[in-house]
Amino acid sequence: MRAFFMIALSGCFALNSFAQTWTQTSAPLINWGGIAMSADGMKIVAVAGSGAAGTIYTSTNSGATWISNDAPQLTWVAVCSSADGTRLAANVSNGGAWTNSGTTWKRTPCPATSFSPSSIASSADGNTLLAGGFPTYLSTNRGNSWRTLPFSPPTGADGEGTAMSADATTMLLNGDPYLSTNSGASWFIATNSQTEMRAAAASVDGVKLYAMGDSGVWASLNHGASWFKETNAPPSSFGGIASSADGTHLVLARRQLVQPLYVSTNSGFNWTVANVPSNDWNVVASSADGNTLAAAINGGGIWIGRDVPSPQLNLQSAGSQLLVSWTVPSTNFVLQSSADLFAWTDLTNEPVLNLTNLQEQVSLQPSNDAGFYRLTTP
Repeated sequence: MRAFFMIALSGCFALNSFAQTWTQTSAPLINWGGIAMSADGMKIVAVAGSGAAGTIYTSTNSGATWISNDAPQLTWVAVCSSADGTRLAANVSNGGAWTNSGTTWKRTPCPATSFSPSSIASSADGNTLLAGGFPTYLSTNRGNSWRTLPFSPPTGADGEGTAMSADATTMLLNGDPYLSTNSGASWFIATNSQTEMRAAAASVDGVKLYAMGDSGVWASLNHGASWFKETNAPPSSFGGIASSADGTHLVLARRQLVQPLYVSTNSGFNWTVANVPSNDWNVVASSADGNTLAAAINGGGIWIGRDVPSPQLNLQSAGSQLLVSWTVPSTNFVLQSSADLFAWTDLTNEPVLNLTNLQEQVSLQPSNDAGFYRLTTP
């Protein structure tokens, strides 16, 4: 017999700058070169850039406290993280790429040329790394070996910003910019913006892509097949852009003296000013659900923006099982079931993280009874 299930949503996905609460953390007031966070927003890594006694700081509690890593004092320019925050990679000016899968940073064989990679992106599992620069390097084994990417003309890709889908199938390399939809096997110029792009972001499936540069923010909602300029986006140049897993929630930093920080909840069609002081915002990061954001000031501190997550539950069949899933939330949730919407029971099934879509998934045995499900905070 066929079982019918109804899903009780824990709320709608909503985020706006007025509901968001921003707090300055205890991170040092230095020049930050890059910032990244885990899918749940708990683990954050930030690297000190030019003009600083360069080192690397990490937080395991959404920026509440920070510790200085044992990284050497170099000019760190970019950093990326796996979805679970355990595998990190960072670039050094004229010093190649470094990785960390525990407590120790080590230099990889990525060449350290005078045009050293100025950005870096990671797949969700941390195995694939794209170090953007001139030239640009790609690793598929956590940085243990690298290959140089062949561009024509090669000078068109200086890689000031990089982004990739969770499975590393889609890669965006700013500069002209360049795009690959086959895991880096081949590349083509992505937009007709006729201007250099300096920052990049991508949804977890690579469908939504964003490139930020001198002419503003450009977007593609179809794997890079076509692009359009975000007409309502603020003018931009140097700075950063970050995206939620579904590509709807964006945060944009404009590194142009004293400027606001901007957020969008509809894939960049509209933007609002975040509730933080205008400053020289430099780099940004986002959790998978877009409800925890991090932004760093050039020569200043690191701020964390939070909103109350309200993930949507999805239900689908998976062989003989029913699969309940939701985007990795930036707040702890417990999955509950009910037969009558009055009495609710915690499900003890441990969610499994699907790295291809950053969804928490629970497999359930179907029955002949109707059921209701919801997520609730403990």
